[in-house]
Amino acid sequence: MSCVFAFLLSTVGRFVLVGMGPSNDHYSVHKAPGLKTFPLLEREHHIFTSVPKYQHHGTYHTIYCSFRLTQSEIVRKFDDYISHHEARLTENDLSDANQESDDYLKTLFSIEEDQNAERRCLKFMEKINRISEKNYMSNSRLKFSCSMNAIAGLAFKGKVGIDGDYRCFAPVVNGHEYLITADKPIHMSDLLPKRALLHHQKSPSLTNALVWYQGNLLVFKKKTVQRESKWAFQAVPYMRNIKTQRVY
Repeated sequence: MSCVFAFLLSTVGRFVLVGMGPSNDHYSVHKAPGLKTFPLLEREHHIFTSVPKYQHHGTYHTIYCSFRLTQSEIVRKFDDYISHHEARLTENDLSDANQESDDYLKTLFSIEEDQNAERRCLKFMEKINRISEKNYMSNSRLKFSCSMNAIAGLAFKGKVGIDGDYRCFAPVVNGHEYLITADKPIHMSDLLPKRALLHHQKSPSLTNALVWYQGNLLVFKKKTVQRESKWAFQAVPYMRNIKTQRVY
């Protein structure tokens, strides 16, 4: 019997297929706007599944299996089914090798842009610190000089500390010269980069983190750019030839 796992992310309109085999792993992300349940293929395809009950927007999962079809054949059936609606995202958006150099340049540009934003924010913090003013995140002057992305970046580098009721996005405060009080909720979109940092070049890296975001599988890697270690990520549209990774 062959099987593939399926994930439905109804909030963002994504349908993900994952297959694992000794020599044929598969990972693909499909557009699925308005899809509120898992596709039911016709009986002649010899594919059976158990569809979970849809209650509200969220992430659901199920498994499709067949006694007659191989994993690759099951995936092809879904390709045919979904291609009538939308194209596969991983092939069109994430795995274009011709864009490798452009994506790398965008990565470097984004990192340099983030560095400048953090330097501006830190300079402002030094100025405020001299006049002993409380640094509330809701303060209009602080918001003008420091973006949420820059504050988060400085916090994770240990250059500023975050306290307050909404400090959950930052590391634990452990004695910092500059302290910002998170007195208002933070939107996740404010912590994410405005452009994708796609980096497809193969290079050695000692630090990696595997992340699943809106159906896309991402690998965060610690890189050295202009003598500073920065984070960039690359999209992983397929899981072929990837060693099994232990999950903690």
